[in-house]
Order: sequence, then C-alpha cells, then structure tokens
Amino acid sequence: MAEGVAPEGAAPGGIGAAADLPYLQELTELKNTKDKGLGLFAKRDINPGSLITLESPILQIEYDATGPNVRLEPEIAAFNALSEEDQQKYLQLYERIELRVISSVRNQLKQPRPDNSVFTQEQINLYTRVHCIFRANNFSIPREGGGKSDGVFPQASRFNHSCDPNVTYSLNWKPGYWGAVACRFIPKGEELTISYLPLSSSREERQVALYNLWGFICKCSMCEGRDEYVEALERCRRSQEGIPTEGQRNWVFEDVEDEALSERIDRRLQLVSEMGWRPEIFFEGTRAGYYHSDRYAALRETDKAEALKHLQLVGTHLHTACVAGYEEWGEKDELVQEARNHYLKIRAEIVQSEEAGDEDDDGDGDDGDGGDGAVEI
Repeated sequence: MAEGVAPEGAAPGGIGAAADLPYLQELTELKNTKDKGLGLFAKRDINPGSLITLESPILQIEYDATGPNVRLEPEIAAFNALSEEDQQKYLQLYERIELRVISSVRNQLKQPRPDNSVFTQEQINLYTRVHCIFRANNFSIPREGGGKSDGVFPQASRFNHSCDPNVTYSLNWKPGYWGAVACRFIPKGEELTISYLPLSSSREERQVALYNLWGFICKCSMCEGRDEYVEALERCRRSQEGIPTEGQRNWVFEDVEDEALSERIDRRLQLVSEMGWRPEIFFEGTRAGYYHSDRYAALRETDKAEALKHLQLVGTHLHTACVAGYEEWGEKDELVQEARNHYLKIRAEIVQSEEAGDEDDDGDGDDGDGGDGAVEI
C-alpha cells in the first residue's frame, strides 16, 4: 500500500492494521455519469497502491442449507437487526428490478413463516426490496470451515464496473473486510471503477454476464476496442522524463487498434517495466498472472500442453510482480503477501505437472523467473 497518499489517520501497519476507514469521502466524490447513473470520481490525483477504502459489511448473512427460502429469512433477520440509520443507508443502494425475481420473492413471502406468522403487504414490499438490493450488491466473504457468507458493503457498492478498472479489491487482505486499492495512477476527475467479472473473460462473455446479472451493456474503452491506458503509457515512455510525480502525468487518450486481450496485458507490463514504475509493474504483473491463471484453468482438461504454457507464464508474471511489490512496499504488505501466496501455489502446480509428465521436454521446470531465491518475501 502506498504511503503518504491516504488522508491523516491511515493505519501505519498497512491494510491489516486498519479498521473501517472513510478514505472514500476524502479521495472521491459521488457525481452523475453520462450513462451509468452515479459514479465515484477522484477529488485529487491518486497514486497506484493507495488504499482507497476499507470497510466491514453493513449486512452479512451466513447459510449452509439450500432451498427457495434459504436467503430470504437470513436477509430479513439481518436487515431487522440494523439500526434505523443503517437501514436507510442500505435502502439507498442500487436495486435491480427483475420482474421474475420480484414475483418469486413476493410469492415466497406470502407463505407462512416457520412460526406460522405472516407478513403484511407493507413488509412484503420492504423485504422484496431488501432482497433485490442484496442480490445486486453482495460480495462473497471467505469463511473458514465451509458454508457460505455474503455481505453488502455500502462504499463498495458505489463503484461502477469497467472491464479495464483502475481499482482492485479483495476480501482477503483483512478477514471480513472489503478493501480497495488504486491499481494505477488515477488523475483528478477520473472515475474510479472495479471489475465485476474475471478480467480474462472475452468481450462476448462479459457483455452477456453483465446484462444477465446487472442489467446493463458495458461501453468501457476495452469493450469498444480501445486501450486508453496503453496510449498514455506510450506517451510517458516517449517523454523520457522518468517517473512523473503526483500531478505531473499528462495523460492524452486516443483510440488505438483493437488487440487481443493477452497482447494488451503483455504490452502494458512491458511499458511500465521499461520505465521502472514499480507500483504499476506490481499491478500489471498480477493482472497478467491472473489472466494466464484463468486460461490455464480453462484449458487444462482439453489441451494440457497449451495449459502448461499459461501456467508457466503465471509463475513468471507473479514473480515479477512480487519483486516489484517487495521493493516498493516491503514483505509484510498484504498485497505482496497475497501475490506471493498465489505465486508459490503456481510453483507447486508446475512441479506437480512435471512429475505427471505433462511438461514439454524443452525445459527443466523453471518458469524463467530466475529461481525461487530471486524473491524472498
């Protein structure tokens, strides 16, 4: 996590040492967008690695059973347990209107409850709304021992989607918390976005999923065949001015030819590596690693040789990211630890693939990262 960027009160021990922090209000403002309703916009320049927000859920449910009412009763109980202020805060969040879902939920709520009580029509309307808000805004929360836990985080719910986001988030940096970090330089006035979907999905897959799950057609630059970020990086590299300080990056966005997603990712990593921008190297390296990790998972049952190539690239890119993150933020940083854990897992999978005879004969099992000793984090 970048130092000296978050407002006063930032925990010096990193993300894991912080509690709920209102960085969002300090760094961003909620404004109308052209075609996406409200969005979060940077009030000032934000450097890559800056902690943007860290919050615990306003409403969380845990459930182990399956069935038509498995979500409704816990949602209702959790909502009723909120203070009046938090209930109003919850009800201000985005509510997706799906007639099929609304009809199904209302029919369920009309049935007698386990204690044989029944809801009034006013309660049915309210709890239907509660469910629709939960459905549109919940995040899965890691839970030890199995079962499932979902939660709604009010600040997280304010981020719009982009297939090329400038913010990355996780629920693993601090257990039970949703944390968001700038994954590249965000100039003042730019909208802050996260990706609702895996970044390795094709344009067609993304469009279908976004429409089915959230009801919109994405018109981000990635979906429209442009890569604004690569153009900005190209300009910075051509300037040969070194690493611009905060407020000095003169981004000029122009259309570029559409490229395969893998080529875009590789080009970004190449450009930031040439300029020696360690925060950007970390985030672009992890993005490249996760992209190839998804490709490996998709191919390992049908094309083992091709899948292994992607697996080796995962190790290479994550190693690059870990080195950059370690040099920039230190070994105890939560982002670095998360990337390192993924890297070590991939190294083990590569060894396992070698032992199973799945690797080609053109290597000795090393993924080209210079060896495990190259990064001690």
